[in-house]
Amino acid sequence: MKKLFITIICFVVLLLFCNCSSEKYIVSANGDIGDVKLKSGKEYTGEIVFISDTAIFFATTPANQREVPTLYYSLNEEIKSVTVQGYDGSGWVSPVLLFQVLPAGLMAGAAASAETENPVLIGLIFTIPAIITSILFASTEGEAPQWNDELPIQEIETLKLYSRYPEEPNQMEIIKLLKRYNQKAIKKLF
Repeated sequence: MKKLFITIICFVVLLLFCNCSSEKYIVSANGDIGDVKLKSGKEYTGEIVFISDTAIFFATTPANQREVPTLYYSLNEEIKSVTVQGYDGSGWVSPVLLFQVLPAGLMAGAAASAETENPVLIGLIFTIPAIITSILFASTEGEAPQWNDELPIQEIETLKLYSRYPEEPNQMEIIKLLKRYNQKAIKKLF
């Protein structure tokens, strides 16, 4: 009984230090974050606000939340590649280990303390969901959404799904955006 109590305490402490959200990416209510490489060799990261026929409009992500982001754009013909962050499908290994393999080990330990005939077999049986989950996650991992200059320029529109405004905003919405960012005009980056 004392071993079980200590095991439960350890598990609760472990849960307090771990969270159930993704450690690499948190979905935003705004547009997704994109990594942009320009043909000039410069790179930057920003929120994808909207994509027009000729340019991609971004907002900076300031390190300090008190700072106001800056709205800027890059012409499509100057962009070498754009990769949207947070959709690569990785980051599932530690939750599977924590929430499936660890409980299976604890059950095997509980079976061993109860002097069952084969606690290892019980542990293996409880590990079957972790094995199935791992196979499913590994087989469905995909690449992050991206566009590069080897693809036709029209394909850049596939990234509209990840922008704050999937449909290009009208002039009134752009004016509201500029007011929100305390700007008079959208700046050209570099």
